[in-house]
Amino acid sequence: MVKGRRLGRWMAAAGLALTMSVSSCTPEAAEARALRAECDTGTAASCLELGERAFRGNHILRDWSWAAGLYRQACEAGEPSGCVRLAEMRADGLIRGRGVERDSVAAASLLQRGCDEGAARGCTLLADMYLTPDSIDPEVEATGPLQDLALAAELHRRGCDGGDPDGCIGLGLQYRDSVGVEADHRSTFQLFERACEGESQMGCTHLGDAYVDGIGVEADPLRAAELFEAACETEWNGCYRLGRLYVAGIGVEQDFDRGVELYDAACYPQWTEAVGYAPVPEACFEIGEIYASGEHGVRDVTRAARYFRRACNQGIQAACRRTEG
Repeated sequence: MVKGRRLGRWMAAAGLALTMSVSSCTPEAAEARALRAECDTGTAASCLELGERAFRGNHILRDWSWAAGLYRQACEAGEPSGCVRLAEMRADGLIRGRGVERDSVAAASLLQRGCDEGAARGCTLLADMYLTPDSIDPEVEATGPLQDLALAAELHRRGCDGGDPDGCIGLGLQYRDSVGVEADHRSTFQLFERACEGESQMGCTHLGDAYVDGIGVEADPLRAAELFEAACETEWNGCYRLGRLYVAGIGVEQDFDRGVELYDAACYPQWTEAVGYAPVPEACFEIGEIYASGEHGVRDVTRAARYFRRACNQGIQAACRRTEG
């Protein structure tokens, strides 16, 4: 009975948050009310959509605890993507203290359920857990599934075949580096190409790398530059890779200023919905080296120190040594 009263209070609080956070006369408010009504009647897709809005604060008050509850409702009502979204929250240490406890075992179980029920993203994320246990938060003692590289490859393939470009990338990297499978550079190229064609800009960056290094395909720096240019819209590694080509004059006419501009964009990226905020530490380090050396007449030790500090804070030990003394 106590548990029931607590659940009732939780639902009431969630409803109050929804009511207070959207104007009653906006189309978004009407949509949110409709989604909540449909979710309450067991419509899994509506629970998932409302959960996404609560998670992102999309026209309603951001509430991660409520979002987790909605994802669970969606999962239990037969929507596998709800299981996957809840698993991501349970695995993500950044959510701690906001109503969702980190639990790698529960996350793995939810991902397995989502994968088995048709959510390709669940297969990919579960593969990543088997590839590097607790990779989302390496400072936390591993409590999830033990490493199984062959199973990771199988799950990446399931994710890829199910339409998740990140699954194709993961399997391509395993083939490239001979992790859990025999090295197969032709398969690596084909998988990166498949991810890029699936509108993954990260996939296009990896495909560009394959063209630069001649992995599974004849080297073609010009084609690589085209792919990096396309990826650079939101995938900052693409900007970094393109910057390197401009600095070296490989595949494009050498343009040192353009290269430095691209390095800076990768070091201090804009936030995007797709990838959030993800600086490329190597770009920070390399632009620091440029300013420190005075190459091409742009020596500026103050700027160099700033870039080295940023690279150091992002884990580049060589940059930390450059800031000492």
